[in-house]
Amino acid sequence: MPVSLWFAGVLVRIYLVMIALPAKLAKEQGKAVVVSDQTDYGSTILKSPLN
Repeated sequence: MPVSLWFAGVLVRIYLVMIALPAKLAKEQGKAVVVSDQTDYGSTILKSPLN
């Protein structure tokens, strides 16, 4: 039982952070919200193997 409660808590937390919060922010601000774990967008362009 405790493991299933932990798993349910993880699912709820993921839902809140990845779905509910971005939807709320998009609705309040009127802008699209991008959820990503990448924080440095410029370095990906510079580190491209094609350059």
